[in-house]
Amino acid sequence: RNILAGYAFMTPWLIGFFVFIAYPIIYSVVLSLNAIRITPEGTEYTWRAFYFYDMALNKSTEFRTALASQVSMICYMTPIILVFSLIIALLLNGKFKMRAFFRITFFMPVIIMSGPAISQLLTGYTVDFSSSVPLIYDFLSSLPSFLATPAEYVLNNLVLILWFCGVQILIFLAGLQKISPDLYEAASIDGAGAFQKFLYVTLPGLKNVIKYVVMITMIQAMKLFTQPYVMTQGGPQNSTRTLVYYIYEQGFQSRNFGYACSVATVFFV
Repeated sequence: RNILAGYAFMTPWLIGFFVFIAYPIIYSVVLSLNAIRITPEGTEYTWRAFYFYDMALNKSTEFRTALASQVSMICYMTPIILVFSLIIALLLNGKFKMRAFFRITFFMPVIIMSGPAISQLLTGYTVDFSSSVPLIYDFLSSLPSFLATPAEYVLNNLVLILWFCGVQILIFLAGLQKISPDLYEAASIDGAGAFQKFLYVTLPGLKNVIKYVVMITMIQAMKLFTQPYVMTQGGPQNSTRTLVYYIYEQGFQSRNFGYACSVATVFFV
């Protein structure tokens, strides 16, 4: 009876999984083997086998650029988000005035990103960094050539990262509150300073939380779409053109549905 009750509670999720996840994945694999043309009379399918996979993996520089951008974003976003989120969580875990306000403020982008139109209105005035933050923009633009990275690239990615940290901060904050105050009190009695408490009490207490945050951050960075779509449109110089954004461009802007599905299948693997 307990097993049946368990399956009964799982059924709505399983239906949603098969209808909205499993079936689209299988169908996209089928579409990736066909050239698709939409006409007033209907949709025409032409069997192309692995032609689109060969195009993506061996011939398309745009695919390789998007893949390289995706990998680089995963490599640098994960540690930056991890460190930044932990620092903010440590600060928000203290007792000070307006603590609730700052907690809400740092989590607000997560809520706002569920409404891309609102986000566009809020961020559309700030992504032109040359006019909105000219001092920082000029400083980044004047760096020596061996450090040369376009200022727009640095600033856009910084905003993406800051816009990305709300969930991680919340998880770290929950993990910090699970660490017993007695451990900090015992460390103080033993003469430990603030850094030693962080090193020998806080970090061990957050070990499993850190593993989880790293995992979800890498997954979020892999499927990043909304922020580049709303804020940067893949720019500057394709630096935020992720694979998911590239799939969107090919499928819904260029109408290359077969090719987009082949890239999606490669991305899924």
